[in-house]
Amino acid sequence: MRQVGIVLLVSALAGWFLLPALGTQLSRKVGEVAPEFSLPVVVGGDAGSRQSLSALHGKVVLLDFWASWCGPCRQTLPLLERLAQEHRKDSLVVLGINQGESMEQIQQFYAKHDPGYVILSDVDGAVSNEWGVSGLPTLIAIDTSGRLRGSISGAPSYARLERLFTDATSR
Repeated sequence: MRQVGIVLLVSALAGWFLLPALGTQLSRKVGEVAPEFSLPVVVGGDAGSRQSLSALHGKVVLLDFWASWCGPCRQTLPLLERLAQEHRKDSLVVLGINQGESMEQIQQFYAKHDPGYVILSDVDGAVSNEWGVSGLPTLIAIDTSGRLRGSISGAPSYARLERLFTDATSR
C-alpha cells in the first residue's frame, strides 16, 4: 500500500511540474501574422465585453495561455504582473488567456486579487488550437505590426520574459 502512495505522489508531482511544459510546440512560426481572435473579458477590463487582437495593432502584445490548476502557470502570474506594470508606458499589453475553465472559475480564482492585466476566456480551446498551444503555460509575443516574435513554453524567469518583450520591440 505504501508503494502505491509513493507512485501516486511521484505521478502527481510530475504532472504538476513537468507535464504543462512537455511537448509544447506552436504551429506558428516567428514572423507570421498572428491569427485574429475575439474572446470575452473576464477580469481586468470591461467584464462581459470582448477583446480582439486586431484592436491592439500598434502595441506589443504578450499572450499568456494558462489555467488555474497549472502550478507553473500560477508561478508565472506575478512575473507577468510585474512586466505589465513596468512596461505599460512602452505600449505593452498582456492578455491572459485561460484555457478550458468557466468564467465563474476564473472570477473565483481572481476574487481577491487583480492581476493588473486583462484575463480572457478560451473555454472551448479554439484560440489555443488555432495557435497550436499544447502545453501550459505558453507565452507568445506579438510585435506592433501583428507578427509573432517569440514564444516561451513552461514557467519562465523574469529575465526571459524581459528578453521576449525586448525581442518583440526590436523588430
